Amino acid sequence: IHSITLLLPAWKLLLQEQKCAVRIMLHDVATQWNSTFNMLWFAIDHRHTLEAMTRKHEHNLRMFELSGMEWQIASELCNILQDAMTYFSHLTPNLATVIPAINHIDAIFTSHQSNELLNGAVCSAFSLGKKKTLDHYYSLTDSSDAYQIAMGKL
Repeated sequence: IHSITLLLPAWKLLLQEQKCAVRIMLHDVATQWNSTFNMLWFAIDHRHTLEAMTRKHEHNLRMFELSGMEWQIASELCNILQDAMTYFSHLTPNLATVIPAINHIDAIFTSHQSNELLNGAVCSAFSLGKKKTLDHYYSLTDSSDAYQIAMGKL
């Protein structure tokens, strides 16, 4: 939702009324692995402002309003993604750390895909994310020249 003439001024006004710093909501970017965490964290941190925005009839955003259960799911997902984010923030990406990092995320996803304390939607998201995303990164690593050389295949 991009409306710099209608929604952005309303967003900034709501933030000011709630005595919050004026910040623009982050977007999820497919090529930046941490953007989903950043977007969720921002949304949870600004929940009251987002709820106020979606409540206003003139904004025509009711379809984006989250239920209490959806906010809980977002919070659970954010907490788990924070583990991966923390793990990666301590590493300098290089060939020697890529596979252990992917394995670490795989272990996190595996431990949460059947966690009965989490909402079923979160467990399903980790099951699908593990399969689709991690398999993609494993295949990219396997096809890189540096990996092929390190493994003695080139």
